[in-house]
Amino acid sequence: GDRLEVKTGIACEGSFTKTVATIGTITALPNPTNGSFEIRLATEEKEVIVSIYNLKSKLLSRKPYPVNSGKIQLNLAGAPSGLYLVKVNAEETSTLKIVKH
Repeated sequence: GDRLEVKTGIACEGSFTKTVATIGTITALPNPTNGSFEIRLATEEKEVIVSIYNLKSKLLSRKPYPVNSGKIQLNLAGAPSGLYLVKVNAEETSTLKIVKH
């Protein structure tokens, strides 16, 4: 999530800080990738289920990943170059296309 800070011009009044989720936003970086990449998502969940498919709809991996600061780390290092579909099951299910060189 993003960090929001509210404060006035008067130092003694302090400030209010909160981490907020950007609803509906999910991105993968870098994309294209050589193997390692991260998915940034707006969720309050501590863990999400991620499924990785090849273009022939063959399930290559399905397992839980920890969410740290709104990000999950993935790796396609052993996979051949090509296009992959990554399905993230969080509050809502999202599917991303990942290009691996």
